[in-house]
Amino acid sequence: MDVTRGRTRKIKVDDDLVASHLYTDRQNHALTKGGIQRLYVGNVKSGKHEITAIFTGLGPDNREYTRGATMIFEKDEDPKMIEVRVRDSEANMQPKFDFKEWEL
Repeated sequence: MDVTRGRTRKIKVDDDLVASHLYTDRQNHALTKGGIQRLYVGNVKSGKHEITAIFTGLGPDNREYTRGATMIFEKDEDPKMIEVRVRDSEANMQPKFDFKEWEL
């Protein structure tokens, strides 16, 4: 499995689709070289929220798959950024999601 063969990435906040992007091969290649992409900029009210990242790609034998991961975060008055990384997990041949919160 190779996350560079990913086709789409979607972001949901509290079950609302807030971002979706269909990637070209060139964009996927740039992401594997360390590139980043801002998928969504928006405001959410203070309190607990759920963010879901959904990844669609091609796995072994060119079979399409969809995987997702969810994180609960707490928003206060200060600005916050959520980083979502999609990485290869060769052990189970599926993408692995890492979430990281940044205080701005």
